[in-house]
Amino acid sequence: MYSRLPLIILPAMALCLSIAGSVQATTTVTGNVRGTNTIDIFRFVLQPPFTADRGLSGPDRGHVINYNVRATGNGCNRLTFKIQQKRSGLGWRTVARHRLRMPSDSESGSVTVAVQPLDTTAEMRIRVSRNLGTRRINYTIRFSVTNLN
Repeated sequence: MYSRLPLIILPAMALCLSIAGSVQATTTVTGNVRGTNTIDIFRFVLQPPFTADRGLSGPDRGHVINYNVRATGNGCNRLTFKIQQKRSGLGWRTVARHRLRMPSDSESGSVTVAVQPLDTTAEMRIRVSRNLGTRRINYTIRFSVTNLN
């Protein structure tokens, strides 16, 4: 039997929600990049529609990722925010990118991604980073995933 798990957050926190239809999974991630830590990465996995009796039920029409990122800090720092999708053997493809300026900035948006026909899942990551030698930046990322299938 296959499960319906649209969203799994890795590695520090795991969120597994079972959905049917176009139900939405929502989460909030907070943190900071400071000192020698210049990059934080949060991974999650999107899965295509499955049925218990037939397995994969057809092509994946996609998942909509709605996001809002807010950053605060000092000086002329900039926080780079990316949502990326792993491509089979080709590294990561950026599907959304923003540069937030300090002392306070926020950005919102949405992207639609699909599990590729030969893959069983779409591995995604949210990547936040700052330049080396800059001051601490605090961030809050709120995002939701809606299954279009």
